[in-house]
Amino acid sequence: MSRAIVVVLKLLLTGLLVIMFGGCVVKSTQLSAMIALIESPEINLSDNRWLLRYDANGNTSSKFLYSITVPEGTVFANKSGDLILFDGWLISVVKSMKPHQINVKISESAGNRMFEEYKRYSTVHSCKQWKLHRRTGVARFTQECKGKDVYTNLILVDSEGMISLVRQVYDDLGSTITLSKLN
Repeated sequence: MSRAIVVVLKLLLTGLLVIMFGGCVVKSTQLSAMIALIESPEINLSDNRWLLRYDANGNTSSKFLYSITVPEGTVFANKSGDLILFDGWLISVVKSMKPHQINVKISESAGNRMFEEYKRYSTVHSCKQWKLHRRTGVARFTQECKGKDVYTNLILVDSEGMISLVRQVYDDLGSTITLSKLN
């Protein structure tokens, strides 16, 4: 092949490559995430601060948690390893490290609330439908359940439609968890 033909073929091939790949962009999702973190404004976590209170066997302990919305509901957690998953009606996961060693999963089906501790079912409670009680801008949802004793689960919703308190039993002994919105 003559040198002129090789040069023309190289030019055509280069032009074809420029046309084919001219719209391509090399992108790194990790780099994009890092840039987004740097450019994003600071998050004010105080808006997501909650007080967790465990009441078990006459003993009470309190901790602070932060809430984050996930597809499954709201996760309440802290750096000590405590974690609670709330789906809007039911506290479905309770994991606590200190001073209590708690690992409970709770599910509800057809009026039965099942408690699974350390990967084995420990008990089933019978629960009625949630009832709504309205009073001066506050919605109070109550649910009567029966395990060893009769108890009432509670969800309070403020005048802006935001949940401000959740209190539910998390074991067969009637121990309760109360989550209270701070500020």
